[in-house]
Amino acid sequence: MPLQPYLNYTAPELTRSQGTTRTTSDMFSLACLSYHLLARKPLIQCKNNLRTYASTVTYLMNENFSALPSELVPDLRRMLNVDVLSRPSAIDFTGSPFFRDDVRLRALRFLDHMLERDNMQKAEFLKALGNMWTDFDSRILRYKVLPPLCAELRNLVMQPMVLPMVLTIAEAQEKKEFELSTFPALLPVLTTASGDSLLLLVKHAALLIKQVNPDQLVGSVVPMLVRAYDDPDARIQEEVLRRTLSFSKQLDYPVLTQSVLPRVHSLSLKTTVAAVRVNALLCLGKLVHRMDKPAILDVLQTLQRCTAVDHSAPTLMCTLEVATSIYKQFGIEFSAEQLLPLLTPLLIAQQLNPEQFGKYMLFIKEILR
Repeated sequence: MPLQPYLNYTAPELTRSQGTTRTTSDMFSLACLSYHLLARKPLIQCKNNLRTYASTVTYLMNENFSALPSELVPDLRRMLNVDVLSRPSAIDFTGSPFFRDDVRLRALRFLDHMLERDNMQKAEFLKALGNMWTDFDSRILRYKVLPPLCAELRNLVMQPMVLPMVLTIAEAQEKKEFELSTFPALLPVLTTASGDSLLLLVKHAALLIKQVNPDQLVGSVVPMLVRAYDDPDARIQEEVLRRTLSFSKQLDYPVLTQSVLPRVHSLSLKTTVAAVRVNALLCLGKLVHRMDKPAILDVLQTLQRCTAVDHSAPTLMCTLEVATSIYKQFGIEFSAEQLLPLLTPLLIAQQLNPEQFGKYMLFIKEILR
């Protein structure tokens, strides 16, 4: 709702005194605006007629204001008082019971002094905050909510609680706004995050990729994801492997081959967690379309080393899926030379059930045919 019409309202005494301060008219205007916002209709309807305006203002104190919350009525009457000295100041008005009992306003006041609180108070507040920030408009989020939350990211104890809120708010931000207000605070976190914080950042990799520019992607986001490959936590390894295809589309081929592919190969070979190996092999299969022949030969070597020590059905079926991607990308001659020697010995693996064995045979027959 536009504020300007209410800034044109002038209290009666302003027509008689040149010495009255602007604050007086501001409080009168604020009362009119508050009424319009809450009652959904103008408080004063004078149609630019000064006589009607003066008459209406004279009787405002007798208005019952039934359309307003009862706790706001006494303060609104004081704001509309003809006597200048009887009107509250802006600070007095913010102490009204109408605001004092508003949970969202209390939350904003806590955020203003958040750095002064101890970690226990902050934790209790953040738990109670829940999804309250979705009720605030973008300006409140940017100027009142995000700054104290971003400042709290430096607190390693509170970081796992604050980071989800910052990332959730960031999802609704425009790219330019994200770069100006949120990314600078996230930058140190991208460099140092570990454990649950790193896992959360990896889960939001798509958001970060969408919001940053190419230089920030290569300089900050990719190194964070590379650290995720190297992290010993299997949860983080699985998550970054699932996200690899989406962010690899944004990477130049040299960056992909130097930073990402070696780590995917390493996870395929060194992990003792079946889910990590499966996700690593699936990741290689999805990246085949971006690889040249030397890179594909590295993939084949990794498949050979994996299947030499692991004949579990998930690993064997992932191997077949990678082989299928290679066949589609490089054709029959390359497949006959490179894939048949790899896959044929696996036909005798006891871990394949009849359906899985049939898929292997179907693929090999396709090449032979």
